[in-house]
Amino acid sequence: MLAIIIGFWLFLFVLLNFVLRITAYISGWKSLSAQYATTRLTTVDYTYQSGMVGWISYNNILQVGITPAGLYLAMPKFFSFGHAPLLVPWTQVKYISTIKVLWQLRLNLQVGSKTILLSGKCADKMRLYIMLPNR
Repeated sequence: MLAIIIGFWLFLFVLLNFVLRITAYISGWKSLSAQYATTRLTTVDYTYQSGMVGWISYNNILQVGITPAGLYLAMPKFFSFGHAPLLVPWTQVKYISTIKVLWQLRLNLQVGSKTILLSGKCADKMRLYIMLPNR
């Protein structure tokens, strides 16, 4: 009986690892990490944020940091399989538009050929580093 329980949890862990790695590949996070991978920051400005990388939605799981060095994106450690923390220099971040999704504002950004959609909560602090239109 114990072997079945351990096997079940091991199976779930392997399945989660597989799904997260496939998600990183499909979203483009993996290709972004080839250029912008970094070490994990000790503090981030916004935790449990929603956003999209490519076509994949990351609901209430993104960790976002706005630093002088660039835009920091990460996942919580337990869900970080295939998702290395990213630090994208501000010179590589291009503002595209602001989108209203229901009652929330979202920032549509471009990094290389990848689109990143972030919660509008980050906008005020981001204005220090990139040109965003006034509200």
